[in-house]
Amino acid sequence: CPQDGLSHFVPTEQCPRPQWDDRLQFRPDKDTYAVGEELRLTCPGRLKPSFTIVICAKESLGLGFGKPDYGGVWWGMNSTGAWMHIVSSVWCVGK
Repeated sequence: CPQDGLSHFVPTEQCPRPQWDDRLQFRPDKDTYAVGEELRLTCPGRLKPSFTIVICAKESLGLGFGKPDYGGVWWGMNSTGAWMHIVSSVWCVGK
């Protein structure tokens, strides 16, 4: 299950499509994604995405006005199969 390493995140219902490299091709290709839904990324030609599988989760940002405050974060699976927080963006890069 892709969420095995993400159990400390609190899910919400949907996440908007990420605004990364314009050349990225999303599978499935839609405007919003359910939390926990695997999103596969490809690039045109001989380019390769910096992450090929990403997933959205909501991370606790602490307390805001006495209530828990959550923000959306994207995680990507690295080459060893471990999930890593995507700090900035995902790009199409040369092989």
